[in-house]
Amino acid sequence: MKKALCVALAMAMLLLSGCRKEEEVHTVVTEYDLEEARTMIDETEWLLAWLSTRETIRRDTAENVIRRIDETMSGEGITALQCLMADTADWEDESLEELPLGNGTVAPTLYHEGVELVSAAEESRCKIDEETGECTEHFSVLTIRLAYTGDDPAFREWHREYNFHNQSVHDLSWSRVTFSGTYNLEGTLPLRPDFDPEKYLTP
Repeated sequence: MKKALCVALAMAMLLLSGCRKEEEVHTVVTEYDLEEARTMIDETEWLLAWLSTRETIRRDTAENVIRRIDETMSGEGITALQCLMADTADWEDESLEELPLGNGTVAPTLYHEGVELVSAAEESRCKIDEETGECTEHFSVLTIRLAYTGDDPAFREWHREYNFHNQSVHDLSWSRVTFSGTYNLEGTLPLRPDFDPEKYLTP
């Protein structure tokens, strides 16, 4: 009897799940204006390029760089700085006011030769209410992708993506930014000849 009851319950659940309608989700992918996308990441890219021109950095200046990168990519500022430090342990030694930079790697940016902003696309998803037809849950990701398009084989596979997220139906601003790809690679990559070290206020 116990076995039969379990089978009957299982069949009833299958019948009920078969009758339940899945909520409809609309997904739209649109290209994003490349100039606007560049504006969104330009200061962070400039800061990374500016760091590559330095042999040392004062601790207070480093803290300012971290804060400014965090304004675009929350929590990534310290990672970006440490990837370019000669020794990450220096950051932990608070007695050091002058921190050495340079470890045989480079963090490619839009200000380096051969690096281009290759795409920007927004993917939006809306969960549609069956009765009203309105979007009840919204999720968007704007992905801005940089890639090396030059001839140096050491950087041929390099790319970095900024992923801007939004999860509000009513507020269309980007609530958070995540990062994917690689900050730095071994090797050297020259800055573009028109790099302006004073484009933004020096940190």
